Amino acid sequence: LLLLLLLLLGAVAGRDLPGAAQRLAPRANPKAAAAAPAVAQRGGGGAVAVSDGKSSVPVATFNLMNNVAGAGLLTLSAAMAMGVGTYPALILCVGLGIVAGHTFSLCNRACAATGETSFMGLCTRLLGPFAALTSTVALAALCFAVCIVYAGFIGDVATSLLAEPIGLSPALNSRASNILVTTGGVLLPLCLLRSLDQLGFTSLLGLVSVVYSVAFIILRSLDGTYAPGGEFFEDLVKLGDGAAPAFDDVGPWAFDSRALVLISNLGVSFMAHYNAPKYYDELRDNTVERCNMVSWPSYIGLSVLYAATMIAGYRTFGTSCKSMLLTNYSSKDRLGCIAQFATGFSILFGYPLAFCGFRQGVVETADAILGFRDGAGGALDGALKALRDAPSTEGGWRALTVALLALSTALAVAVEDMGIVVGIAGAVVGSYFIYMLPALLYTTVEERAGRLTPAKKANLALVPMGVAMAAMGTFMSVKSRS
Repeated sequence: LLLLLLLLLGAVAGRDLPGAAQRLAPRANPKAAAAAPAVAQRGGGGAVAVSDGKSSVPVATFNLMNNVAGAGLLTLSAAMAMGVGTYPALILCVGLGIVAGHTFSLCNRACAATGETSFMGLCTRLLGPFAALTSTVALAALCFAVCIVYAGFIGDVATSLLAEPIGLSPALNSRASNILVTTGGVLLPLCLLRSLDQLGFTSLLGLVSVVYSVAFIILRSLDGTYAPGGEFFEDLVKLGDGAAPAFDDVGPWAFDSRALVLISNLGVSFMAHYNAPKYYDELRDNTVERCNMVSWPSYIGLSVLYAATMIAGYRTFGTSCKSMLLTNYSSKDRLGCIAQFATGFSILFGYPLAFCGFRQGVVETADAILGFRDGAGGALDGALKALRDAPSTEGGWRALTVALLALSTALAVAVEDMGIVVGIAGAVVGSYFIYMLPALLYTTVEERAGRLTPAKKANLALVPMGVAMAAMGTFMSVKSRS
């Protein structure tokens, strides 16, 4: 909640500062003539490069969906299983997808009005340097949460695959040991790389794993193999500990405060708004109308994909759904093992990309705080300078990487239910980036241009809505799993 308040104060603080009403004519982009191909990113995938560095509408739509659809969709069934009926879950999934598409469009409009091609530049120009700092902190927090979730998923998947198919002894096959071994043997060397260009293949790998996993989840919800008398039902019954499918008497219209957990998880699943300026800049002939031709089909398609996956997973396992849905399936289910392996492999090589964002966010935060302190001196400035300058030397790079990786790994080991991390990250950071910040950016543009009509001003209602959803979503995400 403290982080949420700092983010909101930072975003609001710059709106009415003296001299803030600067000219909104689009800035020239000095790199436009020699734009480089898009760099692969991770949500569930990344970007596809084209010959002139610009994307057509179909390619940009593919890139956006590929960037957004990641491991977050595998947590939705467990969030629904908290006690949300089928119809409210569908309404929330589609409704919040539409809202996310709308706010993504608001970011595009702000980019069109200012000519900014980076999210930090957009925040600095419209809301002030403190808003840029809080946005940097939010991005670092998001990447930190993603690292924790990815490490936890790797541990869960590895434990499941090493148990039955390989038959490794339980004494050697624990979640904690698998996380630690994977971190030391694979993740640390990857995170120490100065360039991640070699990991661009994870874009396509992420897409393939998502498509296969969704198809598998839907197939198993329809073929009855996990229903009583089905091929794998007895395997789960023998495991005990709530592994078998179970269905409480939850009506199709059940809806109460527990729905906030699902809302929070959807916040992570729909979040790509910090990349909106990048997609705007890389779209060929980037008008607001053409950007909307990308954002609306993408978010509508994602809403349908998420709804189908969420309902299919819940229909298969009911209240037994785990935070990582793929770990619900029997170890004797060959298709399920393939889905787990593909997703785990994709996450394994996507982790360094998330970690890179975390590390860069920490360094940029230290640099920004130093700027605000304006040479105040003292031990704090010394520590901040050491942190800021760490990547400039090989020893500093290694020390910073090891320290941050140790921190995220320790939390991944300590927090066994990744749904808590996803829920809190979605509640706080998701609300900030999806609901609050786009509304503030867009209305600031319209206000300075003298075009802020009551209809446009209504977008500010997203700010208190985001605050309420963040506060209540965080509370329920923790309470529901305590």
